Order: sequence, then structure tokens, then C-alpha cells
Amino acid sequence: MWREWMEPWDVYWTEVEDFIDAGDGRVVVLLRDHGRLQGSDADVALMGASVWTLRDRKIARIDFYANRDDALEAAGLSE
Repeated sequence: MWREWMEPWDVYWTEVEDFIDAGDGRVVVLLRDHGRLQGSDADVALMGASVWTLRDRKIARIDFYANRDDALEAAGLSE
């Protein structure tokens, strides 16, 4: 799946902005993705997030969200 996602991009990179402990072995990772599609001169950016679930000190699951509020809600951290 990751190779298919990367195929149309000429340049792509991700910055981690913050880690938020959500308890119960979950961590919300705030991300900023940057990229430029092949054949384009315009850069795009996405401020997303992921929720990592850990069990026995190992990654058990990662859920990706294009919207940070959705990630915070999924982790039980929305207001």
C-alpha cells in the first residue's frame, strides 16, 4: 500500500510536530506531510495525525487521519 501511495510523488516527506499521550497504550502523533506530484511545480501540505496503539511495548495498530480533530476524537481527547 505504501509503495502505491508514494508512486505519483516526485518529492514526499513527513515531519512529526508533537506526541500526545492518550493513555491506555495510545499515542497521538501530530504530523505535517509535504509533497510535490510528478510533473507539478506546486508543493502541497497536509496537517494530519495518527493514533498509535501499543501492546507489550510493541506497535499493535496505527490509524491515520487527514484531520487532527478526528484523530484526537478517536483517541478520546476531544473536548
